[in-house]
Amino acid sequence: MSDLQKVLTALENKFWEADINNNANFYGEHTTNNSFAVGPSGISNKKNILKAISSNSLKLLNYKIRNPKAVSFTKRTALLIYESSGTTLNKGKKSKFSMLTSSLYVKSKNKWLAAFHQQTPFK
Repeated sequence: MSDLQKVLTALENKFWEADINNNANFYGEHTTNNSFAVGPSGISNKKNILKAISSNSLKLLNYKIRNPKAVSFTKRTALLIYESSGTTLNKGKKSKFSMLTSSLYVKSKNKWLAAFHQQTPFK
């Protein structure tokens, strides 16, 4: 595993943990101002992502990251792709998920920030 892959995978794990802990502050500090996400529930900008993490009606209970791969495009941009799976709780009902996931990172002031996150369901 490359150093870049280790760094971005560790950061991605922190995002998942922040989701479990409803820690919108982590998202706020580790995403670009114009970041956005695309997933099963639609397209969200940073403001909506922070609001969703804070209220989190869909509770993430656990997750796994498998087969991460990092690709560097420039010294300041990199993409992490992987398979994710886990369990959520929504209105008392548990559901399992499996996703193909990607996160685009931009390096700013020697810190990697998430600029884009995408999840595509798969079986």
